[in-house]
Amino acid sequence: MSHKSIYSGGSIFTMDSSMPRAEAVFVEDGVIKAVGEKSDVNNLVDADTRKIDLNGGFLVPGLIESHNHLSFFAFFLEHCNLGGGACENIDDPVRLLRAHDAKAENSEYIVGYCFDDTYTPALRHLNKNDLDKVSTEKAVVVHHMSGHVGYVNSRALELFGISKTTENPQGGWIERDDSGNPTGKLDEMAWFHLVGEKMPPPTDPVKVQSLLKKAVKAYNEYGIVAIHDAAVGIAGTGEIVVSAYQALEKNRELNIRAFLSMMVQSSSNFRPEQIDGVGMGKRRIIAGGIKLFVDGSIQANTAAMLSPYKNKPDFKGELVMSQGDIEEAVLKYHERGDHISVHANGDAAIEAVVSAFEKAQKVHYREDTRHMVIHCQTAHKNHIDRMKAAGVIPSFFGMHVHYYGDRHVNIFLGEERASRLNPFGDADRAGLDFTLHTDTPVMPPWTMESIGTAVTRKTSSGTVLGKEQRISPEKALAAYTTMAAKCSYSENDRGSISVGKLADFTLLSQDITQCDPDSIKETNILKTIIEDETVYEA
Repeated sequence: MSHKSIYSGGSIFTMDSSMPRAEAVFVEDGVIKAVGEKSDVNNLVDADTRKIDLNGGFLVPGLIESHNHLSFFAFFLEHCNLGGGACENIDDPVRLLRAHDAKAENSEYIVGYCFDDTYTPALRHLNKNDLDKVSTEKAVVVHHMSGHVGYVNSRALELFGISKTTENPQGGWIERDDSGNPTGKLDEMAWFHLVGEKMPPPTDPVKVQSLLKKAVKAYNEYGIVAIHDAAVGIAGTGEIVVSAYQALEKNRELNIRAFLSMMVQSSSNFRPEQIDGVGMGKRRIIAGGIKLFVDGSIQANTAAMLSPYKNKPDFKGELVMSQGDIEEAVLKYHERGDHISVHANGDAAIEAVVSAFEKAQKVHYREDTRHMVIHCQTAHKNHIDRMKAAGVIPSFFGMHVHYYGDRHVNIFLGEERASRLNPFGDADRAGLDFTLHTDTPVMPPWTMESIGTAVTRKTSSGTVLGKEQRISPEKALAAYTTMAAKCSYSENDRGSISVGKLADFTLLSQDITQCDPDSIKETNILKTIIEDETVYEA
């Protein structure tokens, strides 16, 4: 017997230009069969049809998070969260890490994540002396908010073999004191290779599955039905992460669609050479692409900029790969037919990546590649135009405008460059598809806050940062639906409420296309629905 449902009693915003708004949606076996006025759809309803009352809510296509690290977030659920303004001075992380360790299972590591130095009065990073106050017997490892910098105590330096004589790896830096001794702060490849890759990966598959389910549940609460989980495979976690996804899908417990991008700069041996194909269809998991990164983070002063940082007038950051290596890697995976996502924050990095995509297309032309530039925060107008010509999709880390906007003006970039941060308006005017993301666990998967920020461009102080880069609520919603679906070649199955597509929906508490723009961020997620199954309800 088929499974039927009709959704009505609210406002339905389809993201389908042929019928932008509707009164009812009829679904059979997880697929949309009819959309329109309730009187037109009612003729399909029979005694076996479930009647879903939207209770005045605003139904939109299921939201898609096009760049994040759900599996990292899952692992971090066991560790100490230092973000969200929890650390306003250097003593706070010490106190929080101690308290976490007192409650944690015995381990030789104490791990914290999302420490943000710009919340501290002196804008000071952590060092080994700070973390030695947490413990001198256990290794203390703290991830910076950016994910591109980290800190360790003296025990960890000893455990990982980092000393005065340790050389900087290519694309990475060990911070040293005046005597040349490591301070405990490591940037980019020094952090990834000397610490991250040496941390013991999780080995209990049941535990990893449990953590992954908790992480998915948290995403569902933000209305998210699908993700791009980027950098799968880093630090030796590839096999156990993919196995956990597969086990949850097999057991019908994976309440999200996951497009996995494999981190090829990892030392992991996990190298799936055969991509699963394009388009997810009804599948909940697909090994869909390749992830590279070529620079770091603006707020960590490791993004590669064309002009110096405001707070470091003699420093522009550096690429973590040479231009030749970037072009070689892009061409390799482009020729192989893979989908490529490249992390590039600074304008020098964006220039390097766009040039590499252009050269790859000249050597081996591919129709409709949909390669992505991830974060793409300081893109120039000419980068936008060139991405459109090359068929490249930028994914903007839009929440930076709100969360870091004031600090980008005052500390890192200055007003002129900061006002162009995440140029949604330029992309919209150029007719370039783009998406929005929050890079979880860097930030929580704040879907409504992200959409609201793209519409208002307001920083945490209420200042409008680059009003010409504002976009409409409809376009911001498209960045989480129709345009995001294209990034996993899934526009035939998802992204709009249209006949023939899967019944993946998000029910919001208000019509975000008609409300006060400042209130978008306060919109509640009432339901998250995947294939006609409610996976979250407020």
